[in-house]
Amino acid sequence: MDGLILLVFICAILAFGWTRIRGKMKLSVSGKHWLAPIIVIGVVLLLMYSSHVSH
Repeated sequence: MDGLILLVFICAILAFGWTRIRGKMKLSVSGKHWLAPIIVIGVVLLLMYSSHVSH
């Protein structure tokens, strides 16, 4: 459970940075601009984790 909380936290921080960069470039920021990086980063991190862990 701790790993899932950490994954969400990392995704949220990176999505925050992404939306800040979009705001600085004078691009619009909406809810989907928060959700997309969270999902993409989450999937990438889970794929990296699953390839690292051998069962």
